[in-house]
Amino acid sequence: MSYCRTTLFEYQTEEDANELFAQYQANAPINFPDAEVLLCTRTGPKTAIMTSLYASKEKANQAMAARKPLLEDVKAKIKSIDTHEGEASQLR
Repeated sequence: MSYCRTTLFEYQTEEDANELFAQYQANAPINFPDAEVLLCTRTGPKTAIMTSLYASKEKANQAMAARKPLLEDVKAKIKSIDTHEGEASQLR
């Protein structure tokens, strides 16, 4: 069954948000090659929602392990991160 991870980001400044949102758009397909879907939604000047879909929880966990050092490098630019995940079903 597919597995989805949705992460809500609040950045320290709008400039940080612009920079990190652009980095994610450019690098996510390379950094997370097993993702079936990578979706970025800019929800405000300093906020964004990133959603990724994987074929399995195991693939999602592998991606999370790859994500940790990437986030460590930019943690000073992020005010908060709230992650939700679980099994996903396509409704349409």
